[in-house]
Amino acid sequence: MGLSARLLSAKVHTRNGYINLLSVYAPTLQSKDEDKDIFYSCRNEGTSNVPRKESLLVLGDFSARVGSNFDYWPGVRGKEGVGHITEIGQRLLELRSIQ
Repeated sequence: MGLSARLLSAKVHTRNGYINLLSVYAPTLQSKDEDKDIFYSCRNEGTSNVPRKESLLVLGDFSARVGSNFDYWPGVRGKEGVGHITEIGQRLLELRSIQ
């Protein structure tokens, strides 16, 4: 099901239960704030409707940099980041921390 022009969701029934897939193509850092807000609102809607007993996989291009300081986000990300966090990277990490 298309949540927006940038989000697509699918629910797959497996022998181990349901897997919810959310494919994203996020706005870039240079996009208008309104476009980013609409995207993240739709993304939040797409993830918040998934029952906790079901699996959720979020895949795609987030156009995000999460930076190299993984200490700020324990349990959310690994040590693979580089550089400085961007606004979009912050929003991406906040999504995971509220799950």
